[in-house]
Amino acid sequence: MFKLEKPEHKQGWEIYCGEALIASSVGAKYALDENNLKFTDDICECENGLYKIDRTYINTGDTDIDAVFMFEINAMFAASFYMIPCVLYNGNQWGTGNEPKGLEYKGEPWVFAYDRVAVPSGTFSENQDYALAVFASDCNADSLISACSLVKNKNGMTHRLFWPERETPVAYTGRDKYGPAVENTVRIKAGGEFNVQFYVSVSKTKIKNYGWTEAFDKAWEIFKRPVVNPVSGETYRKWRIEYIKDIQFVQRQDKYSLFEMGLLASGVNYMGSPGETFKFRESYRYEIGWCGQNAAEALALLHDYSLTGDIDSHEKGCQVLDTWAKYAPCGNGLFHVVFDSILNNNEKYEIDTCNLGWGAWLMLEAYKLLEKHDEYKPEWLKFGLDLCDFFVENRAPDGSFGKTWSADGVCTDVGGTIGCYILLAMMEAYRVTGDIKYLETAKEIYIFYAERDLLEMSCTAGALDTHCIDKETCWPLCKTGLDLYEETRDNKFLEYAELAGYYMLTFMFHYDALYDDDSDFTQLGYRTYGATSVSTQHHHLDPWGSLLCYDWYRLYKATGDINWKERFEAGWMNAMLGVSDGNLIIHGIKRPISSQNEGFWHCNWIPGGGNYKRGTFNDWLQSWVGAFKLITLIREPDWQIFE
Repeated sequence: MFKLEKPEHKQGWEIYCGEALIASSVGAKYALDENNLKFTDDICECENGLYKIDRTYINTGDTDIDAVFMFEINAMFAASFYMIPCVLYNGNQWGTGNEPKGLEYKGEPWVFAYDRVAVPSGTFSENQDYALAVFASDCNADSLISACSLVKNKNGMTHRLFWPERETPVAYTGRDKYGPAVENTVRIKAGGEFNVQFYVSVSKTKIKNYGWTEAFDKAWEIFKRPVVNPVSGETYRKWRIEYIKDIQFVQRQDKYSLFEMGLLASGVNYMGSPGETFKFRESYRYEIGWCGQNAAEALALLHDYSLTGDIDSHEKGCQVLDTWAKYAPCGNGLFHVVFDSILNNNEKYEIDTCNLGWGAWLMLEAYKLLEKHDEYKPEWLKFGLDLCDFFVENRAPDGSFGKTWSADGVCTDVGGTIGCYILLAMMEAYRVTGDIKYLETAKEIYIFYAERDLLEMSCTAGALDTHCIDKETCWPLCKTGLDLYEETRDNKFLEYAELAGYYMLTFMFHYDALYDDDSDFTQLGYRTYGATSVSTQHHHLDPWGSLLCYDWYRLYKATGDINWKERFEAGWMNAMLGVSDGNLIIHGIKRPISSQNEGFWHCNWIPGGGNYKRGTFNDWLQSWVGAFKLITLIREPDWQIFE
């Protein structure tokens, strides 16, 4: 049992587990003038190891004071893992990006605003025995508008909370870019008060590098709220099928049927303005997976045909998959993943395992779907199985599936966790054929990635426009872990799947950040609760939750833990915010039905700079944001859960 004590010999308080001192609060700290400032703490133990602190700062002087307030608590153990969710994972040592790394910038501690972090201003540190977490409350604006920092001390780690929001010594303002510090202050009138609330959590570490999960469960209970779906699953499906067929489907050079990747303002700008129109961009337009999602959208059309009998959906879906199956293969099991390389006389695009996994998995899904209608596409089956056969026989130099391969079958980049996307196809190959070699390969490589990367809280390189720790790479480990558990009933795979579910949770926002009245977020009713941050290198929100949330729902069904169901609902409902009904006008441009931007700029991270501000929608209407929703609707037959 944890207990909190207030020693008489010094200001502040201490937290013990038995006789072991776990954390020590050293009282109030002020970043500016400390004269005439006093504070009081009202501490409530919510449950064993969770403490809610209501702190009141009092200006006892006769003049107004501009101040920055700081609470700090010392972990009395050396940290083996630390985290600021969405921002820092043990210092972001993996990757070649220029995102924040370590605890300092040129010798000064990093300070990050609350709205970059999945749990407001949340900081976490742990060792093999104990875990400590500190985070702000959203009970009022003064408490929420905060900042956080982690600093090494002689015993372990110092967790800091600041009020108000600040980012120092510089702000991370765009991919690999930095801007001026944000240094706000609070004014307290003479004799006035400033009241804030925050939480401290201590717990025992049960799994190495995952001691923080108990604090996340506590935070979920504190912050969770009812959600309402703005668009039903069936309505969205109908809208998106119309969009795919009427807008995205194209035929090139009189023989290739493809889906365009998405729409940009005037074909070039991520941010539009009145008078512009949405157009397709000029290059890198046709991709089988990742952003382009040609295979997913073709599968969605075939699923529509299966539900409604729509012949047009059948024809367009088949034409696109036929195009990929006929022209993309390299002859050795690999295939081109960006069709522009074929249109442009085999211009060399990398063949990455993310796209390979998506393409082979969904091609096999499409084969299986039409087989139910007594229609057979052996070339689709061959396309998927050839890819899996290649990876049954081939490994990257480190024993993984690697990141990129040349067309002649040589691994050109070992590259992190991204190869786990091949597991999606490997499991489907086993289901389609019953051949045990696919299952055994999936088990072997799953364990490899789980033990090397997932257990180290370092899943990497799945977001192809970055090179860093991210959330996208972990999703196949959650899905495949559940698939393997269902096939083998080996609890080890369920345990790993749940860890992957928690890992992804560190990228999901647990609260609603606050924005100016004239921001896109406020004007259009966008809320951050349930949204997912992209990666440690890309600090913006997106609707990726529409894909990963379904495996949270599967975790609920497998474990009975209602938290996973509630997290699924939060992720799905958030991903439906900002979907156009065909009449939505943003930045002076009408958006087509079912379209949605892929970037929500929620913090001081504004790609390209310009006059944009926190709480802005971008105007890149990507394919994947719709394809992911359709994949989830295809995977779950009971659409009542989406209501």
